[in-house]
Formats: sequence, C-alpha cells, structure tokens
Amino acid sequence: MAVESITKVLGSGSGIDLGALVTSLVDAQFSVKTKEFTRREEKLEAQISGISTIRSAITGFNSALKALVSGGSLATQPISANPNAVAVSTLPGATLKDMETAVGVVQLASAQASTTNKSYAAATTFKEGTLKISFTGAGTEAAPQEVTLTIAPGRTLQNVADQINADAGLAGRLTATLVADGAGSRLVLKSSDGADKAFTVQATDTPNRAPTLFDPGYVNNGETLRGFTVDTGVTPSSEGAYTGVRGQDAIVTLEGVQYRRPSNTITDLVPGIKLELLSATTAPVEISAKRASSSLSEGVTNFVDAYNEMLGIVRDQNDPFTGALRMDGAVEALQRDLARLTTAALIPEGRAGAPRTLADLGVATQRDGSLVVDSARLAKALADYPEAVEAIFAPPRTGSTDGLSAQLNLIAERVAPTKAIGFRTGLDASAQTYGQQKTRLEQERERATEQAEQMRERLTRQFSGMDARVAAYKSTMTFMENQIKAWNRSDQ
Repeated sequence: MAVESITKVLGSGSGIDLGALVTSLVDAQFSVKTKEFTRREEKLEAQISGISTIRSAITGFNSALKALVSGGSLATQPISANPNAVAVSTLPGATLKDMETAVGVVQLASAQASTTNKSYAAATTFKEGTLKISFTGAGTEAAPQEVTLTIAPGRTLQNVADQINADAGLAGRLTATLVADGAGSRLVLKSSDGADKAFTVQATDTPNRAPTLFDPGYVNNGETLRGFTVDTGVTPSSEGAYTGVRGQDAIVTLEGVQYRRPSNTITDLVPGIKLELLSATTAPVEISAKRASSSLSEGVTNFVDAYNEMLGIVRDQNDPFTGALRMDGAVEALQRDLARLTTAALIPEGRAGAPRTLADLGVATQRDGSLVVDSARLAKALADYPEAVEAIFAPPRTGSTDGLSAQLNLIAERVAPTKAIGFRTGLDASAQTYGQQKTRLEQERERATEQAEQMRERLTRQFSGMDARVAAYKSTMTFMENQIKAWNRSDQ
C-alpha cells in the first residue's frame, strides 16, 4: 500500500490519529535542523545582498565623480565673446590657464563645388575617354596631385560618379553625387575644405579611327565627356561644369597677425583651445579663459558629502555588532583603501608647496572615517595653486593613474564582479565564498528533506502494522464478547 493510502487509514483500528502523530514525530526530529537551515540561509542572503549593496554604492560614487570631472565644470573653460562667429572648446587633455586674446575671421575656409551645366538621363551613356583630375596642392604617394580615370565606353552618369568615389587616390579629397534636375540628373563634384583641395578636371574623348587594311577602325559612340570639364575659372564654356565656389583657406588674425588654415576647425592657433569658425567678422572676437574656483570649491564639498554617504553604507555592512559582513576581510580592506584616498599622492610633484593630496586641500579624516572640509584651507589652495587643484580633479587619462577620479576608479574596478576563471580576490572572493556556501546549504537542506521523508515513510509503515494488529485484537475481543453473551442467554 502506498504511504499516502496508509496515512489515510491510520488510527482506524487503535482510534489514535497516527497520521498526526507521525508528522509530529518527524517535525520534532528535524525542527532543530530546519531552524538552523533557516538561520544560515538568512545570514548568507544578507551577506550576498551586502556585497551587492557595497558594489552598487562604490560604482555609483565612481560614476558620479567621473561625470563631475568630465563635465568640464571643474576645469578652466574658454569663453568666446561672439560664439556665433567663433565657438571655442578645450582640446582633449589640455589644461588651460587664465588668458585673454583676440581672434578675427577674415575669411572662412570652403570646399570647391562644381556642377555639370547639363543634366543627363539615367540611361545616357558616355564615350570612352579619360578624366584627369588635378589638385592645387602638392600631392603625396597616397594622394597624388593628379589622378587620371579611364572611362570605359557605355558608362552612365551613375557609373562615372561611382568610379570617382571608389578611387583610392581621391578618397577624402573629392566626392561625386547626383542631383535630380527635371528629367535627368547633374553630376556634382565637391572637394574638402582648403585652397590646396581646389581642383580642375580635363575631360578627353578617345578619338575615332578610320578603318585601314590592318585596323578595323573605331567609332566612339555616346555623350561626350567634355561636359565634366572643370577649369580654373568660375564660368567655363557652356559645355563644361559650373564652379559656384572655389576651394579656399580660412584667413584669421591673432593679435593683429594674419594666418591661413585649410579648415574652419583650428586646433593649433591658441594653445589648448579648439576654434570653430562660423562666420566672418568685422572686428576681432575676444577669447578668454577663467578659473572655475567656485565650481572647484563646490566640487570638493560635493565629493566629501558623497564619500561620507557611500562610506556609511560600507560601515553599516561591516558593523561589528549588526553588520551582515562584519569581520569580512575584503570589506575591511576596502575601508582601508577608501581611507587612503585622502593621503594618496594624486598628481605628480609640481611647484614647491603645491597640493598633491586631498589632505593638502583641507579634506580631513575624522575618527569615524568620515571626511570634513576645512573651507579656509581649501580657499587658500585654490587661490595659491589653482592649476594643482584643477589637476587633482581632472578627467582620468587612458593609462594614467593621476587624479582623484583615476584613483577611485582603481578601487571601483577591484570591487566590480568579474567572470574570470581561477583565483579571485577582494569582494569577488567573498561573493564567491558566500555563493558556494549557499549552494552547499541548499544541498544539505535537500538531503535533510529526503531523510525526513524516509523517516516519515518508515514510521508510517511501522504504525500501520501496529494499527492492523490492534484492529485484529479488537475484532477478536468483540467476537469473544458476543460469544459469552450468547452462552449467557442459552443458560437462562
């Protein structure tokens, strides 16, 4: 009989609820283990959750600091008095100093654009011939001054444009596009900015040959290639292309001295500043750079506030009495790493007396590990060594550990989860240990559950046999009682 069926009839002979008795006995036997499993499971879940909470706090703190230092508000920023004419920005990796200068825009750089005077139907085919494209500037091996394209017979306007765009010698210097015009399209050739990118196109059709005894001759059919001719003027013959704008350099003045540049984006005129020329000016545009002292002071205060909030989360998890991760070596090591942020050298040694650490800026560590700002000391550092303070809060550079953000990023990388196979350290090792312990606990719980079911089945079978015997005894007793009653009636 199945255990379930046996349980349903237990007690029918003895009158005792043996099913409830079996359950009570099994529960009593395993109640201590069950409570211990629950206690250990809750502890491990709290520890795993604590690791996640700390990682989230460090990662969020690191991301916030990265956003702060990369946003530009803590660095000296260039200012244009006329941003509609000259837009300015800091070059990557540059550190600006207080400065003032004047930039005038005499002429913007432009690209040459030449358009065929004639439009062509999509099915129009051209004669065999060549297009010799010549640039004003001196060429190189990769970008020669002259490029000659051989046009095969029967090519369409789209074929010619594709051939120009696919030529390696023209890459980055000349592009061809088709512009719809009525029943056909025109070919537009456009260079990149600069006078040295100005170009001409000499178009030549392959001449016809009359047949001879040894030569069958050749008739070059199709539309002439001379419609692609671009000469040095803006108004060529009606057969060629029209050049609306010649390629030219930008002409700018810096402190009254004139300079030429092939692009409207200039990075080598004012140190550390990128200029974007947007329009010509009648008067020089004042360009200046001012220290962000107030933003830096506020940034230090915000850093300290965010640090203390993040540290509070770590300390709660490592509280010696209530922390889920109390006595966890990795968390204690993390606290030591965070504490060293205030005294670690964050930038190379510079001017004598210049600050290199957060402590030098007036950021002090209190007895509980939290930070506090000495406003007077910070103000003096900002006044005396603004470059050093700005460098401490500069965006991290690839491969460099200079700066507060780079140092915090190292700590964040050490607490981040990894998928690496093999030896793990820090919080990753703790997380792995707690995960393995939880897996083993789940296995132990499964084994205990199996043992409990085995005990339940054994007791059920034992009590079933006992109950059957009791039922037999009761049946015999009932028979004997009835027999005695029958004998007594017969004697009367």
